[in-house]
Amino acid sequence: MTPPKNPPDIYDTLDPEVREILEWNAAHTAPAEADIDELRTRHGGMCAVFDIAPAPVASVTDLTVETTRRPASIRVYEPVDPAPSKGRPALFFAHGGSWIVGSIHSHDNLCRQICAVTGVKVISAEYGLAPENPFPHQTEDVIRIYDWVVGHSDQLAIDTDLLILCGDSSGANLITVLMHELKQRNQVMPVSQVLIYPSVALFKHRSYPSWQTYRTGYLIGDASLTRTIQHYLRDEAHFTDPRVSPLLYEDFSGQPPALVLTAEHDPIRDGGREYAAKLVNAGVPTRFVEYPGTLHGFLSCGRPAKQVQSALDDIGTFVRHFI
Repeated sequence: MTPPKNPPDIYDTLDPEVREILEWNAAHTAPAEADIDELRTRHGGMCAVFDIAPAPVASVTDLTVETTRRPASIRVYEPVDPAPSKGRPALFFAHGGSWIVGSIHSHDNLCRQICAVTGVKVISAEYGLAPENPFPHQTEDVIRIYDWVVGHSDQLAIDTDLLILCGDSSGANLITVLMHELKQRNQVMPVSQVLIYPSVALFKHRSYPSWQTYRTGYLIGDASLTRTIQHYLRDEAHFTDPRVSPLLYEDFSGQPPALVLTAEHDPIRDGGREYAAKLVNAGVPTRFVEYPGTLHGFLSCGRPAKQVQSALDDIGTFVRHFI
């Protein structure tokens, strides 16, 4: 196996569980000319090898949302042991995958874990992927799906004043955009938000120290950014649209309390740090946690086990505090 070349001294110190992921990634690197089907097949192969273990849930139900451009799906997870609450809380989740891969299936086990650790109903959104649906389709889909969920709260048996928003990576990007959209509409805000290694600063990723350190060999980086431009954005000019780079929104005030999680060895780590700082500077109660020895996507991969459990415990504690 070929380890990451940059920087080898950091690679040598990584936990064996983390090195195994990187070695698999190096051995299965997609060629630069790979088409979208190849990329999705590779992503599915990685999910089959590295996936967080499932947790027991009481039930799983798939529903269709007809109000999106193409019919979309949501997957609803009911907890076995519901957390004590003043009502019927729910967590609305958007999956990651650089806007071009990923699904409610790839994040099924993670959603089961979040459901179990929070004791809250989880509603996972399936939005249209690029290149079939380029920007801003994903943003619009997630907003429409969220509106559908709110409009069908009786059917879903949830209280709209006890909603938590959550997403990982590009899914966290979509959640931050949704949060700003709700504020601009003067709509009732969720009670809290959970952003897991969020991708929120595409316009300046390349300038961050974390990008310079981990830009090659650490799951995402130069190659994935090139594919994001090619398949999702079509034009780097979109980088400065706040819906692509939510760090560019001007007003962060009035948002609900946030939990922002980042991974130490992640090219986009510093964007997550800066977004958390923007929330803090706007007076938003924010808990920021960075997990040492971890990679981008470590929760979905389920490794390293100790840090995965720590992150799940942090999410569970945070969510239960607001319901």
